[in-house]
Amino acid sequence: MKTSSALSPKTQILSLLLVIASAIFLAFAVAAIMVSYYESSKTYQLKNVLLSPQSTETLISKFIISAPFDYSEWDSNAKKWNQYEVNIPAYTEFFLLVAEDTSKEPVNDDILNSFNHTNPATLTLFLRNKSEPSAQIKEFQRIQFSKKNDYYRVELHMEAAEGHPNWLYFYHPSIDITAASLFTMESS
Repeated sequence: MKTSSALSPKTQILSLLLVIASAIFLAFAVAAIMVSYYESSKTYQLKNVLLSPQSTETLISKFIISAPFDYSEWDSNAKKWNQYEVNIPAYTEFFLLVAEDTSKEPVNDDILNSFNHTNPATLTLFLRNKSEPSAQIKEFQRIQFSKKNDYYRVELHMEAAEGHPNWLYFYHPSIDITAASLFTMESS
């Protein structure tokens, strides 16, 4: 004899399917909310993009570099590039100054033009494989400083996807003046 509290197998299966369908719907709803709410901000902290001083020292021990960093700036009076060797302490001071800077997105035309239509000062890290003394010195990382505003940019070593530049742009007050004073000192 059946009691009124017992469910038929058909009702139990329907109840189970309802619970499973509800769980799946809830999982998709939560995932959709997270994707739309927690979308990537497309910004980066400089310390996650720029080579740290500790990593630089490791690279220097594994690669031959006569002058690991080169800072070059355009002298508009002499109409030539001035180049300076930059030592690790000066680079470390620069890195600590800008490590917390956050990249700017989107970048407007004024910022882009300040790099593309001038001769921005450039800090470059060069490497050469220690096991191949005849190997060419290669550019490893490049940072450019705009003279028209307080922006600087770091080159990314990857192919640019459509709509994604090879550069990340950062803002730091008077960065071009600060970089020049750090990297052009006699002791650098």
